Amino acid sequence: MAVNHYDTLTDGPPAISFSAGPRGDGPGAMKIVLCQCNPVIGDLRGNAAMAGRAVAAAAPHNPDLVVFPELFLQGYPPRDLLEQPWFVEAGNAALDTLRRLSMDFPEIGIVIGAAVRNGRQSGKRLSNAALLYAGGRLVH
Repeated sequence: MAVNHYDTLTDGPPAISFSAGPRGDGPGAMKIVLCQCNPVIGDLRGNAAMAGRAVAAAAPHNPDLVVFPELFLQGYPPRDLLEQPWFVEAGNAALDTLRRLSMDFPEIGIVIGAAVRNGRQSGKRLSNAALLYAGGRLVH
């Protein structure tokens, strides 16, 4: 993989943009924006809004993918907040905000780190996940 372009976006939250592909910026290249935002622990709505501003700022640069850090939505480290049912439910609502955001930018994949339910009935019921949203739906 060759990386042929790297710059810091000057509008919106701090982000780094680069193009990578088998031949740099040519056919098969993928433009990725890595967002280096500072989420606030526990501020689900604010962190989702920050993600929205970052995607909107990146959009004029025509990225294929905008990537946020681990546990961006909940803020790192969320610690005992993850044990609170209200916080988990609020996290689900914030994830729906991101799904709707991906409808506004259907040409951009959005990868965001979040704690999500894992379906277990005992033990830890949440997993740290990287979620990919595109075109208004959760892809993975």
